Amino acid sequence: MWALISDVHGNLRALERALAYAREKGARSVAFLGDALGGVETDEACCRVLMRECGRAVFGNREVRVRLAFPEDVQRWIRSLPATAQIGDVLLCHSSPASRYPHDITAGDALVFRRGLSYFDLFPYVSGKASALAAVAALSDPVHRAVAYGHTHRQAVWRVANGVAERVQGVKLERGQRRHWDVDLEGGTTVVGLGAVGEGQDGRVEFGLYLPTEGRIRLVSLPGE
Repeated sequence: MWALISDVHGNLRALERALAYAREKGARSVAFLGDALGGVETDEACCRVLMRECGRAVFGNREVRVRLAFPEDVQRWIRSLPATAQIGDVLLCHSSPASRYPHDITAGDALVFRRGLSYFDLFPYVSGKASALAAVAALSDPVHRAVAYGHTHRQAVWRVANGVAERVQGVKLERGQRRHWDVDLEGGTTVVGLGAVGEGQDGRVEFGLYLPTEGRIRLVSLPGE
């Protein structure tokens, strides 16, 4: 089982909560989908946790604004992060495969590549049927079963098949309650928004658990403390 972590934004306590819960449920590997940084004093500590824990990691929009105050080993890790990664037939990205960034570019090269392109060219949002279709259309490998992304700070799921995108309705979110939403990866390509670990709505800690052998992603939403 993989823990899928995105949008930490320097919130060390939220990151620790997500990792502890994922381990408790049996996760043995961690994938990071970008935006470790939040412009706060715990940014470096979050990076070091992710450097230690992650078997896969990609950069987010925050990682293409690397602060020189970080120690060299942290800067080196940030600069080396690619735009996309894979776990089997699931593509991991921060915003969308429809980004104008090449899928194999690193954060270090992205600092130069972005010149002349708008923020929304580089970090488009998956926010509806049209953007879900664009995400799947941009896939270089048609056998991808799913795309997992962060960036929007919202948990959402679209199923794309035969040129049609349909929103998948999830388990109702109750204030103050924990939510588990199991998403089966079957029938076309499933586009899965993981939510945010560090800046979720109402202080919620949101992330995913990917179970490859079962062909599903469990979206987890923990209430704020």
